[in-house]
Amino acid sequence: MTMQCRTIDDCSKDVGAECTGNRFCKEPSWCDEGRTSVYKLDSDKAQMWVKSSIQFSKQLTGGHEPVLYANDMTRPILYPAPNFNTFSVRDVLQACDPPVQFEEVSELGAAIEVQFIWNCQVDGVRPCEPILKARRIDPLFDSQHIGFSFSHPEYGVGDQDPDTRTKFTRSGIRFYFRTVGTGKAVDPGEIIFKLSTGGALIGFAPIIADVIMLNCFKLSQKYRARKYEVTEDIGDYFEGREQKEQSMKEMAQDLMGEEEDEDDEYDDEEHAWLRRFQEDNDDDE
Repeated sequence: MTMQCRTIDDCSKDVGAECTGNRFCKEPSWCDEGRTSVYKLDSDKAQMWVKSSIQFSKQLTGGHEPVLYANDMTRPILYPAPNFNTFSVRDVLQACDPPVQFEEVSELGAAIEVQFIWNCQVDGVRPCEPILKARRIDPLFDSQHIGFSFSHPEYGVGDQDPDTRTKFTRSGIRFYFRTVGTGKAVDPGEIIFKLSTGGALIGFAPIIADVIMLNCFKLSQKYRARKYEVTEDIGDYFEGREQKEQSMKEMAQDLMGEEEDEDDEYDDEEHAWLRRFQEDNDDDE
């Protein structure tokens, strides 16, 4: 009843099918008889021993040998102990954001991406340990059909008739493991370059601010009047200074000439007084 048709081409090929008058395909098919057997396992307690490592190139080590980081590969260490390498299915589901409950995905299954993130200071002395991150990705593939499952048929299983088919459908949780990381190292040359570049940019800041305020703003003339104090030309300054010194010399000479004239007048008066004094003494005798 699920095979509607308009022509024979709408039916299955090479099975002797025909398109009936009521527009349904008539063809050999498997009948769904018998009961379905369901088997559930407590796989949430299953533990996985994962070995993860990452290597950083010589560029971070200044041309020395590459640096290799790895978790312990000699013995299982349960999550979340330091340098872990073993965890259960439920641990991974709880590490998702948001956490995934095993009971939610036990029927339809799920696809989980697990990342071991190594963010290491390559030139440091402390050991580098990975960070575990997980996320559910099956809704990203097809939001209408979530989960993870697959099926396959087997014909004539055991003592069954060869015309009998058994269909096996399996659902579960599929994990995609990835190792990613970022290596860091201190570069003195880069520090000096950043500091020098920053200092140069700081020096340009007041220059750019002055250009904008002097040429772009409405009150740029007021800013110019307060920023600059216009002084006289240095040539005019020295010329005025020479003229001032010359005038002072002339004034000094004039004063000295006046003093000499006064001294001459004083001497003439003194001589005239002495002559009168002598003449008076002569008359008395």
